[in-house]
Amino acid sequence: MLFSGLIYAQNAPPASPKPHYCNETYGFCVDYPASWKLLGEVYEGHGAAIAPVQKGNEARWDSVTVAAVEIPAQEGKDPATVEDLVTSLIGKMAAQTPNMQTVRRSEETLAHHPAQLVQVRYDENNERWGETIVAMDGGNDIFYTVVFKCRVLDEAKYQAAVEGLLKSFRLTQ
Repeated sequence: MLFSGLIYAQNAPPASPKPHYCNETYGFCVDYPASWKLLGEVYEGHGAAIAPVQKGNEARWDSVTVAAVEIPAQEGKDPATVEDLVTSLIGKMAAQTPNMQTVRRSEETLAHHPAQLVQVRYDENNERWGETIVAMDGGNDIFYTVVFKCRVLDEAKYQAAVEGLLKSFRLTQ
């Protein structure tokens, strides 16, 4: 009986390819669940927003944004680091959102590169929201970010899908 599963797996039809978003300009791709929707490009073509289909206005949907961020080196200054990018993002969020708190900050890996993860909570439109930001240095003054934003109550519902999306993130150049 144990081998029947192996035989079935070998003879099973190939899995249909997952939908994906690729940004040829900045050299990255990410797969996302077939039930999710590509909402469109963001940040003037630097990335895209992807979301599970939900009711209501798409602008208020729980979503994932994948993007490249260019931070050119400035003459006479050290090049920007992932730490600089994450600290800047957290500072801007804290200035713009009420009751923001950092719940987690850790060293991680994205596309086989060192990355930083920061998880924050804040209040928006009378609801508690969370964002998980994963950022990595891609070299040549380009950083990559994957940002998952949702209502705190919905985080567990999307956790497996977001982890799969993060695992699928890859550089193409």
